[in-house]
Amino acid sequence: MDTDFSSPTGILSTHLLADADAYDADLLMADWAYGRLLAVNLTPQGASFSGEVSVFAEGRPWNITDLAAGPDGALWVLTGGRGTSSSLYRISPRTERLSPVDPVSLAGGPWVAEKRQDLEAAWRAMGSQDSWVRWDARLALEKSPKGSWSEWVLDGSTAPDSGGHGRLLAQAEGRLALARTHPEYAVSVWRALMGTGWSQRNAVQLLDLRTAQVVLVRHAQALSKEDRDSLLKRLEAALPLIQESAQRLALELWVSLEGPKAPEILIPFLQAHFTSETQIHAASLLRLVSWDWTPALQRQALQWTRESSFLPGGASLEGFLKQIADEIRVASGAKDWDAAESLLPPLPAPETEVTLGARPFIRSWTVESAMKAVEPWEVQASAKRGYRILDEAQCLACHRFNANGHGLGPDLTGVGRRFDQRMVLESILEPQKIVSDQYPNITMPSGLLDRFQAQEIADLLLLLELGAR
Repeated sequence: MDTDFSSPTGILSTHLLADADAYDADLLMADWAYGRLLAVNLTPQGASFSGEVSVFAEGRPWNITDLAAGPDGALWVLTGGRGTSSSLYRISPRTERLSPVDPVSLAGGPWVAEKRQDLEAAWRAMGSQDSWVRWDARLALEKSPKGSWSEWVLDGSTAPDSGGHGRLLAQAEGRLALARTHPEYAVSVWRALMGTGWSQRNAVQLLDLRTAQVVLVRHAQALSKEDRDSLLKRLEAALPLIQESAQRLALELWVSLEGPKAPEILIPFLQAHFTSETQIHAASLLRLVSWDWTPALQRQALQWTRESSFLPGGASLEGFLKQIADEIRVASGAKDWDAAESLLPPLPAPETEVTLGARPFIRSWTVESAMKAVEPWEVQASAKRGYRILDEAQCLACHRFNANGHGLGPDLTGVGRRFDQRMVLESILEPQKIVSDQYPNITMPSGLLDRFQAQEIADLLLLLELGAR
């Protein structure tokens, strides 16, 4: 289920509301950034659900901070945040007073998972192809006395039959259960990980890699060097065979175990044909590696940190990438890094200089004077012309709008869904009045609108109000 870009601030099941069917949704989700409530309709899928998302309600501005079922069974929505005024909305299918929902009447409904008390039934369920069925069964097993099921985990020949690949899944889930609940079995579980056939099943890969992480975090002191080296050998043989999420876990485990040639293994994932997520994941691991660097590998990492400034992303991405680059520099050897960097041409400076060309000065606008001046022009304002003003005012030198511009400051795409006209003007004309904790060191230039007519400011405000959606 993908909601597209959003800033989630709350979620509510409509079964808590009176006349739940009237809402035509199973879940409601609040989105602060784009001023909307999202409706989710769920479809049973195995032991869980898939979801289809649509817009239930939206407003300008409607910066929702939370939602709840009120005592009368209606939907209550709270707005505010970032210095804006707070409002409380009551939404219901009817205007008259509703009857409260009795929580007791909801017990035993479809939301309550089936409980498996029988150990053999739980073991067989852990061999299910449905991950939610396996999860529920594993939790039941973890809450049971270890008794016979610990033997089933470590000696599959004594375990109830789970059929085919189900046997591998059940034992993988069982190893995770033992690692989480019985530290005395940590070493035995570790030695049983990644055995014969494990790399042929993605679900088993994920479970064994996750179990290895649990053992390493919780019980590292119990593992000998021989235990670590043995797992590294099995992991090395499997690395070419595993992909996607399992591959990421495997790389994390390799670095945690201080596996040999870690830079040589990770550097290829910085290549441009990989997704930006894959590149950043590899770089974030490289910053933890202080061994087996060579000058050639360090130069490749250095080149990536220079080119990564062009990766697409949100407003905070540039800062994260800089931090990653700084830590790779230290981990790989700051002296050699600086020497190699000194031989490269300097990077172009970010385009943050604001120049308004030959535009003549109009006036020093204040929030009050601008509010009054743009009012007569609002009926004929044009968002298309507003985008030209956004560009000419050099807003895109620091801000993004619908994936255009730079991410030094806040993204402006949904600003009209969060703030009203006064707050938008105040942010432009009095930028230091309220500063987000995400941008404490970013200074807005003064006088950005002093070379624009009231009609042009009205066009800009309309564009920001409508956003790119």
